[in-house]
Amino acid sequence: MSAPAPSRPATHARRLVPARRARQQGVALLVILLLSAVAGMLALSQANSLGGLFRSARDERDLSIARQAAEAALRDAEADVACMGWKDGLLVQVLSPDTANAYCVSIAPHCSQMMPTADGSGIRLLGTNPSAPPVEVDWTVARGACAVGTCAVELGAKTGAPTIQGVSNQPRYHIDAFDVAVTGTGEPTPLFRITARGYGGSGETVSELQEVYRPCR
Repeated sequence: MSAPAPSRPATHARRLVPARRARQQGVALLVILLLSAVAGMLALSQANSLGGLFRSARDERDLSIARQAAEAALRDAEADVACMGWKDGLLVQVLSPDTANAYCVSIAPHCSQMMPTADGSGIRLLGTNPSAPPVEVDWTVARGACAVGTCAVELGAKTGAPTIQGVSNQPRYHIDAFDVAVTGTGEPTPLFRITARGYGGSGETVSELQEVYRPCR
């Protein structure tokens, strides 16, 4: 009876299986880490993008508030030069120089008498052809303290217009007055260049608007 053939040792195959599994697990862990990093970067990028959109929307809203405040200041300036004031929620004619411009007592006879004869509160008389560049306007004078033609008037300081809510500062306006001649008559009539500044809720947002207002046609 012949001797049985020797069997192959199985230890070599058993040693390879754990090493292969370890390598596979290491690669899988590396892939998971890379995917986690990519997902984190994508989430961070998305968060930054959404934050930028929110900031942009907030800034745009604040600028819109500032523009609306500047528009209100333009309308307030028009009421100022037309000798109008707010009373019981309505704009009415003001004929008292104590609350309006000095020429307001004589506005009724003729529109041409609206032309100022000298500088007033927030109104600067530049005439027909200014000989020199005008002095820079002071936009920081406190409410009710603007008594010369080189400072800006706060909304409602002369007309009694209601204040605007939700803004860091109340809007202001300044007026430059020119005299022009009406074609065909040669009669001098006033032309007002109004500059208005509105402020947003943040205090850093400022909107400036300008118009030429000609009440006499």
